[in-house]
Amino acid sequence: MGEKTVREQLHGFPDDLRSAIEWDPPLIDCDRILLCGMGGSAISGAIASEIYMRKSKIPIVTVKSFAVPAWANEKTLAIVSSYSGNTLETLKMYESARRAGCSIIAITSGGKLRDRCEKDGVMVRLLPENMQPRHSIGFMIGYTVAILNKCGCVCASNNVKGILDSILEYRDYLESEEGVGMIDGMVDDLHNTVPAVVSNAYMQSIAFRWKTQVNENSKFVAFCGSFSEYDCESIQKWIAKGNDNLTLITIGKVKDPIIDDDKLLRIDPGCEDKVENGIKALMLGDYLSMRMAEKRGIDPESVAPIKSLKKKLSEMPDFKNQ
Repeated sequence: MGEKTVREQLHGFPDDLRSAIEWDPPLIDCDRILLCGMGGSAISGAIASEIYMRKSKIPIVTVKSFAVPAWANEKTLAIVSSYSGNTLETLKMYESARRAGCSIIAITSGGKLRDRCEKDGVMVRLLPENMQPRHSIGFMIGYTVAILNKCGCVCASNNVKGILDSILEYRDYLESEEGVGMIDGMVDDLHNTVPAVVSNAYMQSIAFRWKTQVNENSKFVAFCGSFSEYDCESIQKWIAKGNDNLTLITIGKVKDPIIDDDKLLRIDPGCEDKVENGIKALMLGDYLSMRMAEKRGIDPESVAPIKSLKKKLSEMPDFKNQ
């Protein structure tokens, strides 16, 4: 595809998700599944894992490391995801999964991962080129869900495909005058404060996505955690000191936090379907972080520190030998 602006890529999320989730992957006999990736690819895997974790009897484990677990074997499916196809840790995980005898499906736009899969005869699902990796999340989630469905995993939603029309309507709302006004109000509430995003146990990947989108799009500090950690971690310490520079953002239905309402944003789209609720919360965070960037005069596309880090990693002997 031709290169799209980050705004166009943001807009395309529901369409990307619908396109990917319609894919009919091959049937793979497995009794455990590994979701292997780093960065945005890992977030996609974590979101997919949370979609299934409450009902699936097949274990689904996210892996962010240099190797798959020692128990991985020929009955294990490894879904190896890297937008660029050149992420050092992901390439190492791919080789580790091969040595363990795992079945493998790779999701990538190209790079060394694609080359290696084609050489080894491993299935590759290609992503469109010229995207910001973090905006490929619709494809990443959709392809992963399609694979998990085919493997017999049971989803927490009645039917993920059945919520797609509602997600498209939610995009229309977020881009409407009313939706933009709502988002602008949230941006104003967050002005000159540090967002601290907390969630219930089933939305932790969404909270982490909010944090990373604020970091990468608006180039602003943020942190996150689960609500179960709330009383004992840094958020509570900030509140105890009467810090005026923090705004607590709660994702999903959580008990009332001990914080003044003027320092609290509650994010709950109100859907009965938990998966629909999570996807809509994800979308709101993406639109919010983009609007934060625009109102601060920040270019959301520029990620110089990440590019610098990847360049340095690519020059390491371990990467060159991959």
